[in-house]
Amino acid sequence: MKKIAIAAVLLSTAMALWLLQYRSPAGMAAEPASLDDARAKVTHSALLDNARVEVIERVMEPGAVRETHIRPRDQVIVFLNDAEYERIDPDTGEKTIRKRKAGDVIWHSRGEVAPQLTNVGKTPLRSLEIGLKGTY
Repeated sequence: MKKIAIAAVLLSTAMALWLLQYRSPAGMAAEPASLDDARAKVTHSALLDNARVEVIERVMEPGAVRETHIRPRDQVIVFLNDAEYERIDPDTGEKTIRKRKAGDVIWHSRGEVAPQLTNVGKTPLRSLEIGLKGTY
């Protein structure tokens, strides 16, 4: 069962990357006037959704804010471009700046509290979120 899940993630990633080569990132926008504007600058595009995986492309424009939430499933995140973002720890409130390179891959477990993120870079932050559904 784990081999099937791993194969599904790898296949999904390959398919999503192939699809993304034909898509251009969203253009840059001015600084948001409010937190609502900052939230609106985060877009999600479903690239694949089946019984085993969900692949979403997330684009965060400069200044965009992704709110804290509980992760609904295990997920692999692949950064599609170099990125710089501020992370606010949900437990301590500590702010840190994280830098990622295109191709960096990170793992998050179901049930984790995802921190608030703000894109502090000069370009859109583009990532693939590959969520594993009921594969274990």
